[in-house]
Amino acid sequence: INYFDIKTPPLEMKKFDAVVVSVAHREFSESLPGILKNLLAEDGFIFDVKSIFTPEKLGLNIESYRAL
Repeated sequence: INYFDIKTPPLEMKKFDAVVVSVAHREFSESLPGILKNLLAEDGFIFDVKSIFTPEKLGLNIESYRAL
């Protein structure tokens, strides 16, 4: 990612116990569904602060998704 000419190192694809989605920008809501599920550890969950997704849109069961 290169924003404002700031060079960032490549993101290593690790598995996380929890992923927090805290912004509702259109760019994220369109590109993240496929990425988010791959970031989760086997029993991990997504906490969607802005409620921009649904478990179905992310391909998750209800136990793996929380929203405000």
